[in-house]
Amino acid sequence: VVLSGLVALPKDAPRGLVIFNHGTTHDLNLSPSRYAGQANATEAALAVLAFASGGYAVAMPDYLGLGDDKT
Repeated sequence: VVLSGLVALPKDAPRGLVIFNHGTTHDLNLSPSRYAGQANATEAALAVLAFASGGYAVAMPDYLGLGDDKT
């Protein structure tokens, strides 16, 4: 099984780690691993903006069937 997700790091040493489990989506392009850094209102973008800009490292796993998973 291929597992994928998104890891975002702040510019300086992180204050801690946030594991963010996104809501259910049917659009593969909205999975966290597909986030490319554009300023948009997707859940991945908002979570990265909220936590990483506050100095926290963010880990957002994709669920099976999303992202790079081929099942």
